[in-house]
Amino acid sequence: MIKIFLIIFALCSLILILSSRFRKQTLYSKVLIYLSFTIISVFIFFITIIYLWNSGDDYNQRKHVMESWNIQVLNNSEMPIKNVQVINLRKQADTIISDVDGTVNLYEYRENLVVFQAGGYIPDTINVVKMKSRKVYLNELK
Repeated sequence: MIKIFLIIFALCSLILILSSRFRKQTLYSKVLIYLSFTIISVFIFFITIIYLWNSGDDYNQRKHVMESWNIQVLNNSEMPIKNVQVINLRKQADTIISDVDGTVNLYEYRENLVVFQAGGYIPDTINVVKMKSRKVYLNELK
C-alpha cells in the first residue's frame, strides 16, 4: 500500500517538474498546478500515516482485546437476553445495558465484579478477570 502511495507521489512530482518547464504558462495555471500538487501531497501523507497507524501491531492488539471483551448474555435455551443491566459493584452508578442481540462490552470492567440483571431472570455476580467464556447464562425465575 505504501508503494502505491509513493508511486502516486512520484508521478505527481514528475508532472509538477514537467509542467514548470513550459514557459508560456500564465501565473494562474502555475499557481493552480503547485496548489493541486500540495493538496495531493498532503492527502497522500495523511492516508499513509493513517494506514501505518492502523496496520501497527499495537492497533491490532487493542482491537483484538476489545473484541475479546464482548460478552453475550444468554438464557438456558441459548437465546440472547435483551436489556440486561450490567452493574459495576465498585461504582453502583456505572451501569451498562446490553443491546438487542444481548452483547455487552466489559472492557471498562476488566478488573471488577459485575452483576448481570434482567427482568424475569435470577441476577448473577461474576468476576470479570476469572471469566473463561465469552458467554454468560442467566436462569429464569420460576
